[in-house]
Order: sequence, then structure tokens, then C-alpha cells
Amino acid sequence: MDELSHEVQFLKRDKLIPKRNFTLLEDFRTKRGTLTLEGKRLRDFKLKDTLERVNSNMCWRSLNLTNNGITGREMSKLSKALLLNNTLQKINLQGNKLGEEGGLCIPDVLRGNRVLEELNLVCNDIGQEGVVMIAECLEINNRLTALQIRYNNADSYGILVLADALKVSSTIKKVDLDYEGIEDDGVELLCSPLTTTRTISMLTLRYNFISNEGAMALGNSLRVNRSLLTLVLEG
Repeated sequence: MDELSHEVQFLKRDKLIPKRNFTLLEDFRTKRGTLTLEGKRLRDFKLKDTLERVNSNMCWRSLNLTNNGITGREMSKLSKALLLNNTLQKINLQGNKLGEEGGLCIPDVLRGNRVLEELNLVCNDIGQEGVVMIAECLEINNRLTALQIRYNNADSYGILVLADALKVSSTIKKVDLDYEGIEDDGVELLCSPLTTTRTISMLTLRYNFISNEGAMALGNSLRVNRSLLTLVLEG
């Protein structure tokens, strides 16, 4: 992994804004570029200009916007920009402030974007309604392969809808549900797609409230499952 330093200039009302150093990581083995803007506090016009540059640059396949304080209002603008993007395959929004408002913008991206494969929404407090809306889109999205939604307060109904969506999804391979407060009844819901799907290869359930009974239910589902390679239950 080689690291190249790129300088991006922002223009607003024909005035030059001081340069910001962005980091472009290029993986020469896979030929996929990652634009890492972690903790840059991209807000308002900075975020807008960044997205315009991402959409106009065909070399970037992965965008890391971790810990930028992006709000639900800003996610609404971001989702519109992502609908126009046809190159980004991975988006990392971990540790922002999307909330329920921002979570409700994600389905628009999943319905309209035809190239996105991996989505990280860890620690955004999108809530039950946000998780439900995202899960429902998985039934019609035929591109997404990895979804990380730990620390988002999905609640039992969110897990129910997600489990139903995973039954019919033909592409999802990796699901991260760590720290979601899932109990044995939620585990039983997740056992259903594990017995029917042939795509899920990794499921993480760290630090939930799973008893021996729930673990045994998972074990029973694995007797008929032929796709799962990694199951994480620690904590």
C-alpha cells in the first residue's frame, strides 16, 4: 500500500480557500484508489466541493468519511451526490452523526446507486426506523455485499425486518451486528436466513445478549448452512 499526498483547493465565490492536504491511498495490487478524509471535519460547502471532486474523478473506488460529524441534513445532500456517482464501491461513514434523519437517506442510495458494494454505518444512531428502511432496500438491491450497522439501536423490530431481507438477498455476504443489544429471540430470527441463504459468509454478533440457548440455535442452523465461513460471538 503506497501513500501519495494530494492537495485539493476549495473555491467559494471565486475566492481561494487555504489548501487542505488529503490522502490518496492507491492499492496497486487491486488498482483501486481510496480517498481517506477521516476526521477532516468536512461540513457544508467543504463536503459539497469534496463530493463534486469525487464524482468527477474516476480513479477513486473507496471513500472514507469516518468521524467528520456529518449530520442528517448533510447526509441528505451526500445521498444526492452518491446517486450521481458511478465509481465508488466502498463508503465508510462510521462515527458520524447521521441519526434517524440521515439513516432515512441511505435507502435512496441503495435504490439508485448501481455500483456500491460495501457500506459502513457503524456508530451513527440511525435507530430502528433507519435500519428497517435500509433492510427493506436489500430485497431489491442486487449489488451490496457488505453491511456494517453495529451501534445503531436497531431494536427487535429492526432485526426482524433485516432477517427477512437477508432471506431474499442474493448478494449480501458480510453482516456486522455487533453491539446491537440482540437477545435470544433476535438470534432465532437471524437463524432463519442462515438456513435458507447461500450467500452470507460472515456474521458478527459481538457483545450482544446471547445465552447458551441462542448459541445452540445458531449451531443448529449451521448444520444446514453451506455458505457461512465466519461467525463471531465473543463478548
